[in-house]
Amino acid sequence: MKSRIVLSVIIIAVLAAVPVTASKVNRLDLEASHIVVGEVAAVEGYFGLNENGDRLIFSRVTLKAEKWLKGRAESLVSFSVEGGVVGDLGLMVSESPVFEKGEKVKAYLKRGPKGFDLLDKQEAGQKAKKPRPPATCCSTFAHWPTTTVPYLLNTVNNDGNLDTQVQGAVRDGLMAWNVINWRYDGGTTTTRVAYNGMNEIFFAPASSGSAIAVTYTWYSTSTKLISEFDMKFYDKAWLFFASGCQGGFNIDNITTHESGHAIGLNHNSCTSSIMYPYASYCASNTPSNADGACVLALYK
Repeated sequence: MKSRIVLSVIIIAVLAAVPVTASKVNRLDLEASHIVVGEVAAVEGYFGLNENGDRLIFSRVTLKAEKWLKGRAESLVSFSVEGGVVGDLGLMVSESPVFEKGEKVKAYLKRGPKGFDLLDKQEAGQKAKKPRPPATCCSTFAHWPTTTVPYLLNTVNNDGNLDTQVQGAVRDGLMAWNVINWRYDGGTTTTRVAYNGMNEIFFAPASSGSAIAVTYTWYSTSTKLISEFDMKFYDKAWLFFASGCQGGFNIDNITTHESGHAIGLNHNSCTSSIMYPYASYCASNTPSNADGACVLALYK
């Protein structure tokens, strides 16, 4: 989930991401060393480590360049994004786009010592030169084989929230999806993501651009059944509050959004939905009626 502008005074200097606007496009134009429109020629999944030491599946995306809008490089250009498929195992990363062979995309890239990096993960999956799809309030990718989902929680945080407060706020956030029986199985000390048979929620002393939190959901691509998730709050760049929220985010609100991914929901383009990909400071954690209907249909 990303942040959005909610006021026009000091928050402009604090929040790093807003829904797509001219100013955002201008920022990407300036930051990118290369901007290319092209067709996805190949998508290859592989295991690797990210900069925070998380062991993930990545996708190596190769574009066949059709038009260079800034800079120029070879006709085939590649970059990697978190998430993808290896064999039958898929990893859905809530803040990463999913690329499909044959689709056309506009990519904002920056050349680094190891090749190209994709600058804007949230918008990169939009098909080039095509209108946005109509607003939809329900998009899913997989579901749990049972409605009882256990989780472990690391309550350590940089924001002064007590262990019991974090436990209560996370529980409240999860319980907003009342179709699922969330079972608290105790504590964990992890601050890294790994496919290890445990569903872990934690606060990491890390940042990731405009991302507030991210959920990593592992599932079978053949059965569409979820086997595991990890939920990470980026506790270096943002403030999280179990109560008395001010200039930050309610833990229960962010938990509700992220746990939507953990039970198989994608982002959607309906601004009233808890699964809309942008969050405001101190927002509540109430799913819309459409969110509830979406989950009921997924777990009927």
